[in-house]
Amino acid sequence: MDANRILIVKMSSIGDIILSLPMLKALRTRYPRAHIAWIVEDRFKDVLEGNPDIDELIVYEKKGLLDVVVNAVLIVKRIRAGRFDVAIDIQGWLKSNFFTLLSGAKHTIGLDTVNELGFHVVREKVKVGHDMHMADRFLKVASAIGAEMHEPVFEFRIPPGESEYVRRFLEGEGITGKYRFVIISPGTTRQNKTWKLGNYSIVCDSLIGKHGLKVVIVWGPGEREQAVEIAGKMREHAIIAPPTSIKQLAALIEESDLLICPDCGPMHLAVALGTPTVTLFGPTNPKEWGPYRGTNIVLRGEGYSIDAISSQEVVDAAKRVLGGV
Repeated sequence: MDANRILIVKMSSIGDIILSLPMLKALRTRYPRAHIAWIVEDRFKDVLEGNPDIDELIVYEKKGLLDVVVNAVLIVKRIRAGRFDVAIDIQGWLKSNFFTLLSGAKHTIGLDTVNELGFHVVREKVKVGHDMHMADRFLKVASAIGAEMHEPVFEFRIPPGESEYVRRFLEGEGITGKYRFVIISPGTTRQNKTWKLGNYSIVCDSLIGKHGLKVVIVWGPGEREQAVEIAGKMREHAIIAPPTSIKQLAALIEESDLLICPDCGPMHLAVALGTPTVTLFGPTNPKEWGPYRGTNIVLRGEGYSIDAISSQEVVDAAKRVLGGV
């Protein structure tokens, strides 16, 4: 198979894109001279910007119906002019199918899944096991075009300016090299992945009051009220992070000793950066979506309900990860 020009279609979200990075590295390692392009939604482009394995980042804007249509038309013209040999669709949704189908690539490949309307678009479908981790599924897609990788690599670089921004923030909050601090990231995109905010307050009070740790609560778009509510229910003082870009959030996670969160994008970001995690799971299967590697503890509620996880379980897990604090 010719793979001189490769198009990857993975438009969202943070966690999914991060889990795709080992696949990207496998492709770049196997095809070092290939032109690799990637289509991504504008709100997630920060995950991929500056990645040395990508030659062309194609950003799909979602700012209004007219803009979406115009941008989609421009993207189709651009990718058709790119004369790609291979289009890899690991999103599997209608919007990604649209670009894959109209790319004009000689080969279209993806997972053996159907889109929202129940049909396939890609010509070459890769079958995977039910409990296979998503990162391994994406790697299997790469191996289908000859790009094997036995030691997965997450290529994620944080610009020095973003790291410096985070260090200045931490210093301003009295967190220097001698202090250990934990990040709480409560936000999720689905209600059944959301742990009760009051439980986070109990966990934070224990980590601060009983174990002498600092706690920083991070938040994404539309989530600051959650952070404020958690802090407001506490006896101790937690630090609420300022607004952060994805790269700034990554820099903050990289500086921390532990991330406590539900199944969410920041968890995958922490794993890619080598930061330990305690992750709270409900209905999502951790075998597919859990931490891929590293020092991590997964807690899953009885009956697959995240509400069945107690605050004491989370505190105990944090203590184990941190070596007993």
